[in-house]
Amino acid sequence: LETIRQYAHGKCHENGKIESLCKHHRDWYLDFVECAEAELQGANQVAWLEKVESEHDNIRAALRWSLQRQNLDEGLRSEDADSGLRMVSALWRFWDTRGYVSEGRKWLECALESSNLQSAVRVKALIGAGYLAVRQSDGSRGQKLFDESLKLSHEIGYKPGVAETLFCMHYVAEMEGWASEKKEALIKESLSVWRELGDERGIATALGPLAAMALDRLDYQQATDRFEESLELFRGLSDEREIAGALWNLGEVARRQCNYTSAEAHYQESLALYEMLKDKHGVATQLCCLGEVARNQKDINKARKFFEDSIPLFEDIGDKGCKAFALAGLGLVAHDCGEQERAVELGEESEAAFREVEWKVGVAFALDLLGRAYCSLGDLKRANQLLKDGLSLSSQIGYESLQVSFVENLATAALAGGDPKRAARLFGAAQAWREAINTPMPHGDRSEYDNSVGETCEKLGEGMFVQAWKVGAEMFNVEPEKVIHLALSPIDTHY
Repeated sequence: LETIRQYAHGKCHENGKIESLCKHHRDWYLDFVECAEAELQGANQVAWLEKVESEHDNIRAALRWSLQRQNLDEGLRSEDADSGLRMVSALWRFWDTRGYVSEGRKWLECALESSNLQSAVRVKALIGAGYLAVRQSDGSRGQKLFDESLKLSHEIGYKPGVAETLFCMHYVAEMEGWASEKKEALIKESLSVWRELGDERGIATALGPLAAMALDRLDYQQATDRFEESLELFRGLSDEREIAGALWNLGEVARRQCNYTSAEAHYQESLALYEMLKDKHGVATQLCCLGEVARNQKDINKARKFFEDSIPLFEDIGDKGCKAFALAGLGLVAHDCGEQERAVELGEESEAAFREVEWKVGVAFALDLLGRAYCSLGDLKRANQLLKDGLSLSSQIGYESLQVSFVENLATAALAGGDPKRAARLFGAAQAWREAINTPMPHGDRSEYDNSVGETCEKLGEGMFVQAWKVGAEMFNVEPEKVIHLALSPIDTHY
């Protein structure tokens, strides 16, 4: 076929027809992808994903012809570049869904550089380029593109662009650990614009992260209500990809409350939709979530396989941040199995990746894993430093459920270091904290915790243990900040 194509190409050159044929070819595929743009978010998205996939090589050829014609006069070059920009602005969601993230970023950046068009088309291309940058954990580039998109949207009065850009900025805010108030302000402003426009899809989209923020505040009812409202709106729009996302989020609410049966059901339903769409990122993310559920259900072999299966998919997409979460999940599995050297290896790889992409929450998760592993290995100096660094970081970003975990693990380290009274106080404070924020301990951590608490009680004697536990609980109830001070203080500090 390649030989035939080259022969036909040569004949067209001989007859002087190549320019006209290539333009007709490009124009046909420009119409095709612009038609596909809306369909990729509607009831026919599965069929249209397949249609675009089947024509992807032709689309690539049309893009190359439009964006790589440097020897033309300015007028023709500008027309071709503008057509290329129109094509990529319509295609970025396809590239994201099917995992062509690196390729999509290259085409978008090339088109943005080649075309000077200042219109809604450029805004959509900037949003797409920014979104795919964030997909690969490149928050810095994503923010620059979103800033340009927001500025242009305001200049040309393109309100849909304003709303979508503000919405996408929250992804960068999440990665970089911005204050929750700033993140929520971005989403609420985008929601306000979408409500003004009467855009149901936009409204449903904004409800998702608002629900996630309610979940971060441990307001499970508000999170559930908002996720369910978003799911209902997306069902009305027959948008299978967004339905899958809403189901995933409802699974997160269930998992955080240790309702693993419900969480697994939501994740499996979401996974089936993502598999139908051939959405690599969606599939990989659900595999990670199912790995976490399996670990908490003590099915270690299944957990390991879920995490391992997700990693090649994240690598194909170029998503270093989410791959790091999968590595951390494997590290926890290794820790549970007593494979502490392997847990350290995976934790260090995960931490390095999180630091590279400047994902603060991820860094905290990796430090938690590493602290546990080094404590089990008996390297208490290293364990305490890692856990204290993690507690400081999680306090900085306001992640309370993670703060509690660090306090519990520092209690275990205190016990291992020969200070059971300090351990009992920290355990008591952590329990009071969990009760205050209505956050049960993940089942996968329960066995290690119960062993540490039992050993603390045995070493102190029941009477002293209960007294120290009550002191810690009272410390949290009266002066919560003192719990952090105690956990971060040198081992010989007494309260």
